[in-house]
Amino acid sequence: MSGTNHNLPAFFTSEYEGNFSNEWRQRFSKWRSKVTVRKGGGERFSTNELADIGSAQEITDRLGSQTLEELTGKKRFANYSKWEKALGIDKWDEILLGEIALPKSEAMEQQMGSLNQKIDQIVYAAATGSVTEDDGSGGTQTVAFDTSNQQVAVNYIQPGGTPANVGLTTDKIVNALGKIKTSLKGEPLTEPVYLFATQHDIDTLLQTDSQIASLDTNARRALMDADIPFWAGVNIMYSPSVTVDSATDFANCVMWVPSAIHLGFGQEPQVKADVLPTKRYALQLYADAMVAAVRKKDPGVISILTDQSP
Repeated sequence: MSGTNHNLPAFFTSEYEGNFSNEWRQRFSKWRSKVTVRKGGGERFSTNELADIGSAQEITDRLGSQTLEELTGKKRFANYSKWEKALGIDKWDEILLGEIALPKSEAMEQQMGSLNQKIDQIVYAAATGSVTEDDGSGGTQTVAFDTSNQQVAVNYIQPGGTPANVGLTTDKIVNALGKIKTSLKGEPLTEPVYLFATQHDIDTLLQTDSQIASLDTNARRALMDADIPFWAGVNIMYSPSVTVDSATDFANCVMWVPSAIHLGFGQEPQVKADVLPTKRYALQLYADAMVAAVRKKDPGVISILTDQSP
């Protein structure tokens, strides 16, 4: 009779370590705390916003009648999508491994990280992509991202200079911030402003832009910390969700205010452990979530194209 083949996974080894550690990966959602988060069930997630009612009308007659105007607005929505990550551990693994602890908590942490990474991708797509909107007559229409007014060109430089494809610069940051402030029509900016960029863009700013390195324009010692957390009223951070076009090598960085992007949870991310009788009582680690995101206010989201080429 041949020996039993236990088929233990190759990384279950007792020669060097008594427990497991995770590979580096994104664990937490970078977007969640920086957008408007709402919860609710149903098939789709929606936002409502009143339209601009225009200017007040002058009264020029006596004992006249006022003109009543209908309130108008827009509804935007996205269908919820459901996501899961399931892992299985054979019933006999824990016995065969002896003193080694199965990596249950580490695996669950990885699963939550997987869901959070997906959440960030969904929010990023909603921020810079097309949105579905009620057309006012019972139907829907697709509204594309307004690249004419809400985007800083890849070759943008300070007025007076010669346009050229460049990465993220302070000129681009100032221009994007100006677009958001202009949309407020003179009202003060009361929300925090965030900018997600590639690591290449942040590195380039640190290496080449004197305004970032100078204490005259930056309260933080950016070069010493090798980080640019805050400049010109903008929170600047790296996010792996920022995409780079493989054909042009241009990244689509995003600047926004929290009220402009709404994130909805039909179900919050959750992870749990169950025993599966139909799998010889294997342990299942299961994580899932139901998520949707909508760009509610177009002027509150600005795309900044940056050249990633050296």
